[in-house]
Amino acid sequence: MVIYTTTLGVDKKLVADCDRATTIIRNMKVRWEERDIFNFEEHKDEFLVRKGLKPGASLSEHLPAIYIDGQYIGRLDELQALADCGDLRVRLAEFDKLYERHKVSETSFIYKNFLLVHRLPGNRKTSLS
Repeated sequence: MVIYTTTLGVDKKLVADCDRATTIIRNMKVRWEERDIFNFEEHKDEFLVRKGLKPGASLSEHLPAIYIDGQYIGRLDELQALADCGDLRVRLAEFDKLYERHKVSETSFIYKNFLLVHRLPGNRKTSLS
């Protein structure tokens, strides 16, 4: 799965749409790749070729662009609709999964397969295994 986005903050709605699309995909817990066309010229060139656009064309009406197995799915509205009806989860069922075993805070560290949590005021946990 690939999503083309931009971090160029001139168009705040566009950046918010890109952020929302990445959040939806991240919540699916599958392996995916974000390609920022603002920070990486090679991603921009690749996107132009994929969409059949000419250099210098306005890209704001084409982002975020979501591809699943090389097939163009659409932008944020289409992705949101797929997520809302459950079809996105079905389409991604065979994708490699991302597993988050532990959420490690700044006050934690892993030592010999144990997640150790420093005692903080109001924190009753001292260690987890």
